[in-house]
Amino acid sequence: MANSSFLVKPWFWIFFIVTVIVSLYFYGLHILGDRTVLAQTKKELEIANQNLQRYLIENRTQLKQISEQRSELEQLSNTVTQNKKHIIQLGDSITKLINRPPEIRYQDKIVYKDRPVVEYQDRIVYKDRPVVEYQDRIVYKDKSETYHPYGKGYGKITLFKSCNCYNLKFWIDGNYAGQTNEIFNSIKPYCGQNGTVSKIILSGKHRVQGKDQENHYWDFYITLSEDQCLVMGVK
Repeated sequence: MANSSFLVKPWFWIFFIVTVIVSLYFYGLHILGDRTVLAQTKKELEIANQNLQRYLIENRTQLKQISEQRSELEQLSNTVTQNKKHIIQLGDSITKLINRPPEIRYQDKIVYKDRPVVEYQDRIVYKDRPVVEYQDRIVYKDKSETYHPYGKGYGKITLFKSCNCYNLKFWIDGNYAGQTNEIFNSIKPYCGQNGTVSKIILSGKHRVQGKDQENHYWDFYITLSEDQCLVMGVK
């Protein structure tokens, strides 16, 4: 009974109640602290989620920009490839222009610097040959009789092209005459010039046919005079 007598003492219950109240107070503070930490953690998670969403949107935007830049690079690559082709074509054209014989054009004639030929509208005069070549005849400079450069009764035909047609082949009266790839745009070739198809044939009327690698056809008739060199082109 002596050990339990303190339970009836007022001071014990006062101490007990104060201890419980203090314990509950500190427990409440601990719970409030936990709630505060939870609220801060939740807020930080919300901020992190917002940042993540913003990063995702920025990433999508960057991916879209990268895709657009890749498309632009492909277009630039195609443009560069086309420009290279144009440069190659221009180089080929320049090479052809460089390889053309130098000439001086007058109103009534063409004088070649590296060829012994002067071309007039109605005749060709050779500087080192005693002949003058007209459209319908060839005569000596110092003789009155007619000169037959291709044989009596014969003439010469020179065929050329001014079109962008490749591997153009010619037939004369059904007989294969030759093939040309040379294009004459700005100047008419002279008789027998390299890059043309030239043949000596009997004077008179003849059928000329042409065909390129894309199966474009040409079919026409020409009339050739004796001693004449007829220069004909197709477009």
